[in-house]
Amino acid sequence: MSQESAYIQERDMIIERTQAGKIFARQHNPNYKEGRPKRKKDSRNMAIFEYSNSHTVKEAAEAIKLLKGISLLKSQQRNSALNHIRVSQILYKYVLRRIKNQQIRLSVAEIINTAKTP
Repeated sequence: MSQESAYIQERDMIIERTQAGKIFARQHNPNYKEGRPKRKKDSRNMAIFEYSNSHTVKEAAEAIKLLKGISLLKSQQRNSALNHIRVSQILYKYVLRRIKNQQIRLSVAEIINTAKTP
């Protein structure tokens, strides 16, 4: 019983400190916002995503200059029964990574594996 009350007391202290920190931040920072920052919607990224939804895998890949590994991507699509929407999501994730960091060079297999994880 005493151990449980210690956990409850610790939790209450954490909540109290967190609330005090939020109040302080609101008073001293005019730009303070709670929660996670909103993701920026880049028109270029959205255009690529829309393009990949309405075109074939090959056309979408050529449009984003992803010529290397297209045959592997298409064979992965056939072998693992990936539908067109899934492939467009894979291409979109690849484009986002490529735009963020030009240094990253992922193979198509790595792209597919990252797209499979939620």
